[in-house]
Amino acid sequence: MEIAMDREALIAELQRLEKYGFYVIEEAYELAHHMDLTSLSDMPVSTAALVVSQKAIEIKFDRRSPALS
Repeated sequence: MEIAMDREALIAELQRLEKYGFYVIEEAYELAHHMDLTSLSDMPVSTAALVVSQKAIEIKFDRRSPALS
């Protein structure tokens, strides 16, 4: 059984990214609050935060980022 990533650690990492100058949209925080985190359990929290942030952008704008395609 996979253990889900710690939600609070993920949200703290999104905040840390913002402190380092990354633009994190509000929807990334909402997604981090509500999504099933088991799919991110094998990732470092910093990578998971970037994945959640990118996924929130894709959902908001209904398209994939050309940089990650």
